[in-house]
Amino acid sequence: ELRVAGEGHRRNFNKEGKMRVNRNGIWGQRVTAVLIEIGFEIEREVCPFDKEDVEKYEIWEELFAIDLALRGRKIAIELDGPTHYLRGGGVDGSTLAKRRMLERLGWKILVVGEEESKMLEEEGMEKEKVWFSEKLKEIG
Repeated sequence: ELRVAGEGHRRNFNKEGKMRVNRNGIWGQRVTAVLIEIGFEIEREVCPFDKEDVEKYEIWEELFAIDLALRGRKIAIELDGPTHYLRGGGVDGSTLAKRRMLERLGWKILVVGEEESKMLEEEGMEKEKVWFSEKLKEIG
C-alpha cells in the first residue's frame, strides 16, 4: 500500500493496523517513483512501532514516522530538508533522537538531504536510479 506524504497531515491506523496518512509531497513522490522504477516495493510515512505499542505506551508516532520505508529489508529512507538542521550546521535534536530510535529498533537509515536531492533531480532519473541502487546496496 502506497501512502502519499506532504503538508497538513493526520495519521491514524486502518483496520489492518497500518498507518494511514493524508499528505502530499513532490519530493517524496519523485523519490518513490525512482525507487519503484528500480524494483523496490516502497511505503511512505511508516510508523516503526506496532499499533499495540503506540496505544499502550502512548508513543508519539509522528516523531518517529519513517518518510519512505523498505519494510521487508527494514531500511528507512529519510528525506531531510532544512528544518532537520541547525543554523550553524549539524543535525537538530529531534532528528538525532529519531535516528537513534530507528537504529535501536533495527532499522538501517539512508538520509537524503535537500541539496543532494536537488543535485540528483537535475542529473535526471537515470542518475537517481543508479545513486539509490548503489546507496541501498551499501547499507544492505
